[in-house]
Amino acid sequence: MRHLHSSSFRRTMKCLVATCRERSAVRDQHPAPRPLDVYELAAYGNTPLLVRLAEQLAAALLAIDEALAMCDLEDEACRDAAWIKPEIRSTYDHVNDVLKRISN
Repeated sequence: MRHLHSSSFRRTMKCLVATCRERSAVRDQHPAPRPLDVYELAAYGNTPLLVRLAEQLAAALLAIDEALAMCDLEDEACRDAAWIKPEIRSTYDHVNDVLKRISN
């Protein structure tokens, strides 16, 4: 595993903070949520269960992948939490296996 030098770490953190600020600004610009559309809700309810599960598991994989990236970025800074990365990786692998079984 590659460790970041302090200057590289600072640049990475500045980039991460800038990205978070950009996302926050974009989120603030979104219009108010539109009212619930009964037809869309009915269409979602009529979507097969495995398709809906696959969508949710894919979203979970994305979140788990972001958690792994956070661990990679802060590997040097939080050695006391080093135990969690293998646990997260194990969860990722398990969810990925379930998603593959659903997709087949």
